[in-house]
Amino acid sequence: MLTRHGVCGKIKTENLYAYCDNNPVMRVDRDGQMWDLLDLDDGGDIDVWDKGNYFGASYLCKRRRNKWNSDYAMNKLNIMKNMGFRISWKLINIGLFGYDEIPVVLTRGDVLEYLYSSLNESNEQTDDIIKLICEEDNYTKFDNIIKEFANKDDTLPSIQKRKWRAYLLKSIIDNLTNDYTQDLLELMEFWESMGHPGDCPHPYPTDEKSMYYYFTKEMYEFGVNKNKEWLNQEIIIIINLES
Repeated sequence: MLTRHGVCGKIKTENLYAYCDNNPVMRVDRDGQMWDLLDLDDGGDIDVWDKGNYFGASYLCKRRRNKWNSDYAMNKLNIMKNMGFRISWKLINIGLFGYDEIPVVLTRGDVLEYLYSSLNESNEQTDDIIKLICEEDNYTKFDNIIKEFANKDDTLPSIQKRKWRAYLLKSIIDNLTNDYTQDLLELMEFWESMGHPGDCPHPYPTDEKSMYYYFTKEMYEFGVNKNKEWLNQEIIIIINLES
């Protein structure tokens, strides 16, 4: 191997990413001596970041960045953002690890995808996001940082849980198949998994006679509409609670 000093030497490792400490996405080595972090400027280009100083080097793999942008709309956290919800660290923590009746909804990949897309925006949490992204390959550190940020987050867990409940219901409604039996059962199972709260909008059969009429087109349309009305109202309530 020809080194930067013009002499031959043996490669000490077969790891192609040793120069950036195994994170070629967010780290770059400008001079062969030490890697620097990458950050986004307000215009969306990638700049080299080193202890708060910017060096204006625009060369993060654009093909990979385009993939993040194309996946933006499908990301669970971005869907919640489009619902009007504030994305907090406590919300991410609950989605990643589960909490009470809320199951595990997010993967680390979901979180990273959202964080990368967030770097395209002016964000007061940029330093926290970079800190987390730099540990994407160290699952233990990654999880611990999420928990650390969530503990410092002053948002209410009860509201974050309500956001996930609304998201999960929206996911079911958006994927209904018009199979009356299957869809009604899925809605019933969802509300059962949520502990059948007092504000549950979904109708339930009360006896054998009502069970006979339950799995019909009329009851299906009635039940779905009640769930949609509840969801729309719940979204407004949650947004107002955090405004």
